[in-house]
Amino acid sequence: MNTSTQRAARRWYKGELHFHCERSTMPEMLAAYRRRRYDFCVSTEHDAVHQQAPYCSPDGLCHPTDGTRADRPLLLVGGSEMSLTIPGAAADGANAANGKPVHVGAFPLRAPVEKHAPTWPIFAELRQLDRPPIIVVNHPLAGAPERHWSADDVCAAIGHGATHMELNPRNHGIEGGLRLWDEVLSRGQRVYGVLTNDAHEVTNIGRYGATLVQAAALTAEDIVAGLRRGACYALESGCRARLSHVRRDGREIAAAVTDAEELHFIGAEGRILHSEYAAARHYRVPAGEHYVRVEAVDDGGRRLFTQPVWLDDE
Repeated sequence: MNTSTQRAARRWYKGELHFHCERSTMPEMLAAYRRRRYDFCVSTEHDAVHQQAPYCSPDGLCHPTDGTRADRPLLLVGGSEMSLTIPGAAADGANAANGKPVHVGAFPLRAPVEKHAPTWPIFAELRQLDRPPIIVVNHPLAGAPERHWSADDVCAAIGHGATHMELNPRNHGIEGGLRLWDEVLSRGQRVYGVLTNDAHEVTNIGRYGATLVQAAALTAEDIVAGLRRGACYALESGCRARLSHVRRDGREIAAAVTDAEELHFIGAEGRILHSEYAAARHYRVPAGEHYVRVEAVDDGGRRLFTQPVWLDDE
């Protein structure tokens, strides 16, 4: 990943990749996201796709109607949180019997998929669409243990087209999500880590964090393109740090983060390879390490998580 500015016009946009209108209305949710200075949000109703037309113009921009600044439009992207089933050991690839129920995010999406359908055939159908959506492993450790995604499950999802994984804390704290992410990355699987709020009402907004995406413009096409190429990072709620760049030159990684007190370079299995009390650092990665990701910590202990920088393709 190289998150340095690739074109002068690109900038970072703060986004929410997972929210519902379960206990607050769509206008209430949109107004709250705007007040919290989000640039875009992805509607992910359970097994449904929320109609956007009543709330935004054809370009997806929702202009303020609540007295907030008119020069801060909010981009609304349509998606869905799909209730799917990973077939169990006793089931074949087309049969969901004895399977594990999981939640998967998909966006942009125009129509919902069959509820409780087997996961991998649905992924195949999504990949055949004219505009294949981004597929996200949602809150992999939420709920009862029998519903948790294992590293094997996540690796299978990546093999079938998933490209992102939530690090959301829910029942386990973010450390569990980070451990799972590093386990998957350590197997050589490439998946991007994101933070969302899984907000079901306005009071949930900002409870976990946000995902910042580098894009040329505030359009669904550009935001999705930034996510696809991994030009994004995860930010814990309240974190003041902001990523300037992560660059790679051979096995040397250069990272710079504004308002950071510490930088940690993380390798396989979540091992801290190097720590520095600094906001910018060049670090030469030892031979044998296949990826490095950077965690930055602000003065309040809140963290920023970059995407992994892969070293196998040098």
